[in-house]
Amino acid sequence: MKIVADTGPIIGLAKIGRVSLLKNLVTEVLIPPIVHKELYGKIGYESVQIDQALSDFVHVSEPGTFEANIEQSLINLGEGEKQSILLAYSLRKEALLL
Repeated sequence: MKIVADTGPIIGLAKIGRVSLLKNLVTEVLIPPIVHKELYGKIGYESVQIDQALSDFVHVSEPGTFEANIEQSLINLGEGEKQSILLAYSLRKEALLL
């Protein structure tokens, strides 16, 4: 099983020292490029755990494209959320969206 993650859940888990739970739960954690960029911009105490996860088990993957009607329904979301949803959507039943 794979997980597609947005920025917030990874930062939240890192803040409580539990980002490694993701590694123990699934075979792969995927993030879109914008989430990767957002995670590298983090400078708090949790940044060490985030950096370790990025170099170990969190992998960047390009999202596909949405159909126009789906794109319109996501118009009020941030770019990270949109890309995460798109990536999970492109994987269909192979991944959970976190």
